[in-house]
Amino acid sequence: MTPLVSQLWPQFMVDPAFASCFGQVIVERARMLRQERQVIFTLRSAAPLDKGLCARLLASLQPGYEGFELKIENLFGYASMDEAALRELMEEMKRDGVPINGFLDRCKISITGQNIRIGVCHGTKFLQEMGFEDLLAQRVATHTGVKPKVTLQSAVDEAEQRQMEEKLERKIAPPVVKFEKKNTAPSIKVDGLDLTDKPVTIFHGKMFTPKNLTPLKDLGGEGGKCMIWGDVFFTEVKGNFRKIYTVSITDYTGSINLKVRAQEGEDCSKWESIPKGTTVIVKGDCTYDKYEHDYIVYPYDVLFVERKKREDTAPVKRVELHLHTKLSSMDAFCDPGGIVRLAHRMGHPAIAITDHGVCQGYPEAMLAADDIHKKDPDFKLIYGCEAYFVDDMIPCVYGVKDEPLTGEFCVFDTETTGLDPGVEYLTEIGGVIVRNGEVVEEFDTFVKPGKPITPKITELTGITNEMVDNAPSEAEALKAFLEFAGGRILVAHNAHSFDIRFLRAAAKRSGIEFEPTYIDTLTMAQAMYRACTTTSRAPSTSIWSCLPTRRTVPARMPGPWAASSA
Repeated sequence: MTPLVSQLWPQFMVDPAFASCFGQVIVERARMLRQERQVIFTLRSAAPLDKGLCARLLASLQPGYEGFELKIENLFGYASMDEAALRELMEEMKRDGVPINGFLDRCKISITGQNIRIGVCHGTKFLQEMGFEDLLAQRVATHTGVKPKVTLQSAVDEAEQRQMEEKLERKIAPPVVKFEKKNTAPSIKVDGLDLTDKPVTIFHGKMFTPKNLTPLKDLGGEGGKCMIWGDVFFTEVKGNFRKIYTVSITDYTGSINLKVRAQEGEDCSKWESIPKGTTVIVKGDCTYDKYEHDYIVYPYDVLFVERKKREDTAPVKRVELHLHTKLSSMDAFCDPGGIVRLAHRMGHPAIAITDHGVCQGYPEAMLAADDIHKKDPDFKLIYGCEAYFVDDMIPCVYGVKDEPLTGEFCVFDTETTGLDPGVEYLTEIGGVIVRNGEVVEEFDTFVKPGKPITPKITELTGITNEMVDNAPSEAEALKAFLEFAGGRILVAHNAHSFDIRFLRAAAKRSGIEFEPTYIDTLTMAQAMYRACTTTSRAPSTSIWSCLPTRRTVPARMPGPWAASSA
């Protein structure tokens, strides 16, 4: 539901005149045009709103929209259209740039239903040729929703009109000699700037002699008159009627905005057409701008000059084979097309584009090279890329040990009270020594854990609390296993993620040094058999099912306890 002005801004209703005008006015919408820095309120009323009260409303709302121009668009019924409202619409057209001039001054207006007749004293033909009748009808339709028929009529009779035309023909003005303002001046020398001999262009104001130029990084403080130079890198225009032109320049020590406020009817469009890269010398006034919250310069006089371009004077030109552009994320600022043109201007026979992992700079560079080839077909653009190396190899051997491929190794497996070596403990360690592909020694021992074995783990491993009740401690069992392994390479399935982690945790708790070299057969199997892409690891003795069952040497068991089988 659209609100009323009295509901949206009730604080203004204490004024009787204001309440009488806006009490039943609907706020249909509000639009914020950020680029134009405008806020437009569309208000619908039964009759045209009083312009003075509208101005008071906008003035009251202005503090809440600092930096924006506020406007009211009044929609009303066609039945309330009168001569005053129509004249206001024609003034609105004039403010929007329709060249009405003074043709409608003292015109006679007649409104009959949806027919509007306007009697014009002079300029009838001109207004008809520019389509004024349709423009006014469209403007009325925008505000009222009804498009009337508008007719222009001459307010003078035919004889008087002919007499005026003959009078104008007799008053033929003599030829006028036009004196054009000189906008160039001889070349100049400026300390700190390496300029060419090209004549200076007086872009704005008058000619002056540049001296004691202030670096942009030193501007500020109390401001005041200044003389600066810079290269243009951005232009912007704001506003519709009294436009504000902004030109951003840099001297590579700092940057600042030149601001120009156009007066009513003044054409300052030249400011927005300044090419990027133009070098300017400016004489103006530096001051703090409360809207930009920064220092700006109001220019009095502006000169265009040309700086000497950087040249490559080497007798044998280089070819750049490693170049990043702005398409390399957070790495470079070079424009792909600009850098290709620069290399050619410096006489380089070729150039390579090698962005970080992207090829988005190719199109701009290609277009620049195509343009160069029209005059220099031998210039070469090299398309490259600084690619990223992704190491997708999964290691299966951990640690370093000088051992032949035919050497002995220890295949082992562990059972535990759970999966987290930080809080769980070993319950069994088993292993075999493999020599020339055969099992030559075996080892197996229970381990007394530091916590009870849960029924779920018993179900998975078959190991009960009674079976480990009299087993050796964690430290004793680990020392016995390491003595059995004898420094050989250890081999286990999922060793890196499970078995070795539990042995490391047990060694750390027992104060035993443990830095083995080991092979993980899980990653080896995944690499050899591509169908094995996932695995789930739960404590089990499945490793024994893939080992030879032949026993060639009796089990080598530590100390006083006997071997047991899980």
